[in-house]
Amino acid sequence: MWEQFSAYHVDRLDAVAAAFGDRYTIVGIEIATSSRTYAWSPIASGNNFTRHTLFPGAVCDDVPWPRKLRHAMRAIRTARPSAVFLCNQDKPEIIAALALLRLLGIPAFALLDAKFDDSPRRVLKEAAKRLVLGRFKGGLVAGARSAAYYRFLGMPEGWARTAYDTISLDRVRRLAGTPPAPGGVPHGERDFVIVARFVAKKNLPVAIRAYARFRALPTCRGRVRRLVLCGAGPLEGELRALATALGVDADVEFAGFLDHEQVARRLGAALSLLLPSVEEQWGLVVNEAVALGVPILCSDNVGARDSLVRVGVNGFMFEPDNDEGLAALMHLVSEDETLWRGLAEGSLRLAPNGDVAEFVRGVSELLGVAAAKPVASNAAVRTARHSADPVC
Repeated sequence: MWEQFSAYHVDRLDAVAAAFGDRYTIVGIEIATSSRTYAWSPIASGNNFTRHTLFPGAVCDDVPWPRKLRHAMRAIRTARPSAVFLCNQDKPEIIAALALLRLLGIPAFALLDAKFDDSPRRVLKEAAKRLVLGRFKGGLVAGARSAAYYRFLGMPEGWARTAYDTISLDRVRRLAGTPPAPGGVPHGERDFVIVARFVAKKNLPVAIRAYARFRALPTCRGRVRRLVLCGAGPLEGELRALATALGVDADVEFAGFLDHEQVARRLGAALSLLLPSVEEQWGLVVNEAVALGVPILCSDNVGARDSLVRVGVNGFMFEPDNDEGLAALMHLVSEDETLWRGLAEGSLRLAPNGDVAEFVRGVSELLGVAAAKPVASNAAVRTARHSADPVC
């Protein structure tokens, strides 16, 4: 169960349905059609899993939590599941649902991607979190730092399994409409791309300042590479003003909020993905970028770098306040095509670490059952249903 479905969630549900379709019916529950945090368009899904939208057409944030709880428990009890996977463990409806599931004897697993370095930690809040998490049978977490954080909170060894934050590589490559790098768009015709909400934690002023430094380097040659910002949010006015003040506004494109296909097409023509976040539990855009062979320049706070970024292999990391260092890295991938091609090939090698096949593996380990068949991707998904034991 998630608050709202995006293509990422459907990827995972489809992959689990393909792997366990002979043993379980997979039930995907979304609380509402939209939210105030993510401007995703309503996403359609096929017949590969059973889908329930508790509040069609509603904004999740506007639905009182007791109503969410009642509708969710009604859907879960109707399904009579063998196990339930829940996200948003800090929400009152999820905490209450967890208690009710224990009374009903239905095992619950947590879907998690937090890490210790995301924000300042306070003793009482961490203690409360430990009490809630201890009621789950296990957790599907994002990566190594995430797993370490839950061990710090007292979860036993083996309680946390990876990998939660995954996507369908096949879907992204299909939507891009161009071969992955280093093929496709020539090196000299590619631009720097950012895909992010325009909020403080994404740290986008550092990227704009780094771009201005990059543009000022006397060794920059050839065509002017643009900085393309894909996204929207409350800081857009400030970001535009900064680009103007630094004299690079003509070559900084504000592309607006893009859907999944448009993001894939932008990344398919990217020289590098920039992600300078000061707080980033994971960053699924990294999965999308490496699926398309795009080198990554990200801050060391980005959770996805644990398994999807290797320094000198497919990208580089930098301190989130180091715009000078980021400018130097931008110069490297812009001017050295041989280096860039090697990094692109490195991204393609690392991309399977972020594929939905890893999500299936984690679910399989938590349930203690083997998948009905290996899942390399969700390009071909089984639609048959032979079991009456749902997994929500």
